[in-house]
Amino acid sequence: MFSWVGKLASAKKTPRMNKDDNKDDSLDDDNDPLIWYKDLEKHAFGEFSFAIVQANEVLEDYSQVEIGQNATFVGVYDGHGGPEASRYVCDHFFSHLIRIVRERGSISSETLKNAVSATEDGFLSLVRRSCGIKPLMAAVGSCCLAGIISEGTLYVANMGDSRAVIGRLNRHRSNKIVAEQITKDHNACMDEIRQELKQDHPDDPHIVVMKQGVWRIKGIIQVSRTIGDAYLKKPEFALDSSFPRFHLREPIRRPVLGNGPSLYNRELKPDDKFIVFASDGLWEHMTNQQVVEIVHNNPRSGIARRLIKSAINEAARKARKRYDEVKKMEKGCRRAVHDDITVAVVFVDQQTNTNIDERPNFNARRQRKFYAKHEMLRNINAFAENLFQGWHDHDEFEPSSSNGSSWFRNLNGGPQRFNGTKANNKGTQGRAREKGFQFYDDNEEVETIFRSAFGANTGFYFWSFINEESPRSSSHSYNSNRASWNWRQQFEDEEDDSDDYDDVNDEPDTVETNLRKDRIALGLCGSGPLSLEDVKNAYRACALKWHPDRHNGSSKAVAEERFKVCSAAYQSLCDKLAPN
Repeated sequence: MFSWVGKLASAKKTPRMNKDDNKDDSLDDDNDPLIWYKDLEKHAFGEFSFAIVQANEVLEDYSQVEIGQNATFVGVYDGHGGPEASRYVCDHFFSHLIRIVRERGSISSETLKNAVSATEDGFLSLVRRSCGIKPLMAAVGSCCLAGIISEGTLYVANMGDSRAVIGRLNRHRSNKIVAEQITKDHNACMDEIRQELKQDHPDDPHIVVMKQGVWRIKGIIQVSRTIGDAYLKKPEFALDSSFPRFHLREPIRRPVLGNGPSLYNRELKPDDKFIVFASDGLWEHMTNQQVVEIVHNNPRSGIARRLIKSAINEAARKARKRYDEVKKMEKGCRRAVHDDITVAVVFVDQQTNTNIDERPNFNARRQRKFYAKHEMLRNINAFAENLFQGWHDHDEFEPSSSNGSSWFRNLNGGPQRFNGTKANNKGTQGRAREKGFQFYDDNEEVETIFRSAFGANTGFYFWSFINEESPRSSSHSYNSNRASWNWRQQFEDEEDDSDDYDDVNDEPDTVETNLRKDRIALGLCGSGPLSLEDVKNAYRACALKWHPDRHNGSSKAVAEERFKVCSAAYQSLCDKLAPN
């Protein structure tokens, strides 16, 4: 199976970024607390810059950049109605893609299409299981923009109005940079999309409706293709009149929204200098040409952040505000000015990799040894290994001691060092000499595979966006001798903090005792000053930790009970603290 983890940049909510990465002097004064970024990193064929800004109360943009020895993957998932769909896509789309590529033995647009289909099916199954206790899951959806660069070709699948744009030089116009839009916006504001909808639904005069100056499908949603939005795809997910925003007067007889992506192949040429992948929050305020000119005319470092700042400046101008005013606005309030925005700028400097491994002579020796042992690796599993073979060999030589992830287990016939300890893999030495690597079962949890195999390797930069707006521990270690960084954000251990709560269960039911119980249930101190904002933040953290949707198997029942306790405590404390 593919190991895309030469570097990992997965944006699953609020990113934790290193202040030392602010390398571009012209952007040093940009202290917007809701922008997170990675100014410049290497990938297989060049460099990339990445940035996100939050506007919604809960960030609905999820995204990821996965880098392997000979391929680069970018995913931008712009959610609506909540973060559940975009988070699900970010958690599952790439693993489906890896599985399908392994089965088919090649990368193509068709593999992207099948990965989208598998992700859609999985999310609808989740909605079906949870809609009884959380009906609005049926109204949650996400756009999906996914691109792979491999063997000189760009493969893209798109649903919704996120966009991929290439910046290329026009040799006939004095090397002027020109924007070439690769994807098509699936948005009802496009006349072509409205015509498609009318043709597909000739018996529905209200399939597209102008509402408050904006074309909307069924008067509700702008995008015509999504993952999720189950209530607009299957009658079983229809929402009743208690949810007026999503209630349809007449039941649907066929899917209103499409669940298949538009597919694109593009052979990359020497004049193609970079690709911009971004959610519609960027394109709402900037044209394709404006974006590519900014990228072309400014330093690479921090360019994604610069694009976001330019978009916010334009949004502020339209709202008759200054950029400094917008920066001071709280999340949620900012949504009136601009949307969540995700930008990844991928520079394509060469058709083959020269960046990932900093020791080519060493890697060349490893490659020769690999090919001598395996010849040309004809089967499907071997194809997947071969694509990232240089990375495999590097890890085989020196497995890391830091936390990381991988899609395979290295069975090199000897003791392996994971997380700073040695583990003897008994019974694997013989197979290791025959195969070199063993693939995990597809049902294995991705993070389990990731952590158990190997992490940040010498000379590599691992980094990730992983946060759910809840307090969690994070580690940032720097080893100057090995010239490597390891940056990981880990969920807090599922500590059993029920003991503190049980301590007060036997106390008399006084007002003070009940107040203390409620505080402890939310993880707050049993006494001392307390504000309504403290209670809200604590409940948000508890909900993210204990919501039943986040648990499976035996832990689900425990989570349900804890979530009920937390919810009751939250309501009780809000009632006590609310102004009369």
